Amino acid sequence: MITNDLDNVYLKKLLELFNSLGISKDKCMNLLEAFNKRYSYNVETFYKKNVELVNYLSELGIEKVEIGHIISRFIPVFSYKLDLLNSNLKHLLSLGFSKEDIKKMIILAPNVLAFKNKVDESFNYFLSLGYTKEEVIGMVKKSPALLSRSSNYIKNRLDLYKSFGMSEEDALKVFKRTPTLLLFTNDTLYNKINDLIDIGFKREAIYSILRINPAILGYTKESIIERINLLSELGFTKEEAIRLYSHQRTLFSMSPDKIKEKIKTIKECDYQDDNVKDIIKRYPGIVTLSSESIKEKLSFYSSLGLHSILVREPKHLMQSLTLSKARNSFLEAKGLKVNESNYRRLFMGEKVFVKQFNKTNEEVVEEYSLKLKR
Repeated sequence: MITNDLDNVYLKKLLELFNSLGISKDKCMNLLEAFNKRYSYNVETFYKKNVELVNYLSELGIEKVEIGHIISRFIPVFSYKLDLLNSNLKHLLSLGFSKEDIKKMIILAPNVLAFKNKVDESFNYFLSLGYTKEEVIGMVKKSPALLSRSSNYIKNRLDLYKSFGMSEEDALKVFKRTPTLLLFTNDTLYNKINDLIDIGFKREAIYSILRINPAILGYTKESIIERINLLSELGFTKEEAIRLYSHQRTLFSMSPDKIKEKIKTIKECDYQDDNVKDIIKRYPGIVTLSSESIKEKLSFYSSLGLHSILVREPKHLMQSLTLSKARNSFLEAKGLKVNESNYRRLFMGEKVFVKQFNKTNEEVVEEYSLKLKR
């Protein structure tokens, strides 16, 4: 591979370039060897290809460390001609993707600028399924490799999920939220389902779960078990934990460390272990609130003398703080000071509030906001 002094000169330049991108000497030599085997190019050509590529990606706004990651993990990127890349870039821009979108897509899938032969086919097929142009762009931004899939491939994926009992409408909604599911092979998908069965999920329930929480297929078996064990530590049975995660997409998407942080915050607000279990079981949405939001709400309600009420009835933490403050201001203006004996006025349903005070939530919040601006 290194046959003369000129090769040595370019090898030195190549190592300097790769070092600036965070690529080690060993990795550089491995890439050079792999490139040479695949394309039979010498060191000079490999170096010049990299200089072109680095300059091109830099002009798109991609940071050096990201360029290093792209080069390290995707050998074919060295064979792309700049004319092809520019042509494909313009085509993606014409479809409605922004330069920032394309930059992020390249980082996720470095070969996205080589998809031209399939781009129109896949893009138009998604449109034919009823997605809007904006929805297709949103899906591709999450999973750029969708642009490399044929219409037949996408149709087969759709048919596979329909075979699980999903309607086409449900499947399309699932793909919109989690387009990565379209990239799973049959083997990968069936392995994921078997992993869930091994953990304790019922087969007949899994297909229902996919409609509610398709992102569950994106997690490893180990990470799902870790989440279940975390709830077990709070006193949940394995069956209760599985049922809860099955129906709470947002809760499942939170990392175990994040859930622990929320539980710690809740306990610091005078909720005991049994209370915490009950809160998560009955009002799992509370755990998805930020720690700052929980503390801010409790601080406000405590200022009204309602701390014990919130400890006893944590469901009220789900109400928007803006709405609570607006209603409190509205009630005070009417001479109705909120306290433990009449606090339900603060949390009553909108229909009941309108019937009693002839004001919708939106009207109360708007009136309150205007007062704050004065």
